[in-house]
Amino acid sequence: MSTRHKAFTLVELLVVIAIIGILIALLLPAVQAAREAARRSQCSNNLKQLGLALHNYHDSFGSFPPGGLWAYGNPWPPAVWPGPNPERGSTLVHLLPFMEQSALYDAINFTSNASVHTQLVNGVQVEDHIIPAYVCPSDTNSGLLDIGGNPRAVHNYTGTEGPKGKSSSGGAPCSNCPDGPVYAAMLNTCVPALPNPSLPNQERGAFLRISNPWCSKIKDIQDGLSNTLFMGEVLRDCSTHVQIGWASANSQQGMTTTSIPINYDSCGKKDSGIGDCWQPCNWSTAFGYKSRHPGGAGFVFGDGAVHFLPETIEYCLYQRLGHRADGVPVTVP
Repeated sequence: MSTRHKAFTLVELLVVIAIIGILIALLLPAVQAAREAARRSQCSNNLKQLGLALHNYHDSFGSFPPGGLWAYGNPWPPAVWPGPNPERGSTLVHLLPFMEQSALYDAINFTSNASVHTQLVNGVQVEDHIIPAYVCPSDTNSGLLDIGGNPRAVHNYTGTEGPKGKSSSGGAPCSNCPDGPVYAAMLNTCVPALPNPSLPNQERGAFLRISNPWCSKIKDIQDGLSNTLFMGEVLRDCSTHVQIGWASANSQQGMTTTSIPINYDSCGKKDSGIGDCWQPCNWSTAFGYKSRHPGGAGFVFGDGAVHFLPETIEYCLYQRLGHRADGVPVTVP
């Protein structure tokens, strides 16, 4: 008596494969969303560490760290310096001891005629050291960026100068962007200027790009630490200054502004033929906060609290959160 073995027919096999494909297609977005949630959580943790480091720095030195330092202050105009005017590091350089990076910090010579970011530590330039806590895992273009044969470790966080307008010009080949002056005019309807804006200590935000004359203190944050944002996310592909690297005093620390809306797209390629506003070399728009997270970007406030601000945040509210002393009550979204 013969026996017959049961098996899938070709049609049944194709149906099973189709069902499996449909299930994978349904699950893939959920998996991607879970991965992004994990990356965003790590990014928020980085910001939390930066918030704690800012306060530990203040406890140690009586002020928050500089946005950037040069040996003799303003790095361009005066012709009276006794020699070169080397960079003394960015905010992120001066936070190194409070980010479990004391060995790297201790190896830097802050009195050298060589700029901090170009000095060698263990045979590697300071700017080439990747600091994991300075990198958001959602930014797939992080790590080392080769600029003219000089690889630089990229960062994703900068200190803010608050609501400060930018001109319409930028670095080559960017020459003009009408959006910069438009936003500069808008922010002036939202927040007041401080009494004497020509003085360094009259900046609206918590950080100043050239901090030789002034670094903010807790007493300067008159709106309250919990109502004033200090640092937020940036992207290397969207700003030539971020591309300079985390260690340079000219790396956008104390230059990033709330006047440009969150996630304004300045990530276009220089040779793409698009307008200057959407290119990373345009200073009027590239100095805004932006991230790879859908719908907004992460920020750490003066009290160390981390908030994800939506890119749809009301414009004037965003300026008031960036201003350290406008005296207007706000509710953080």
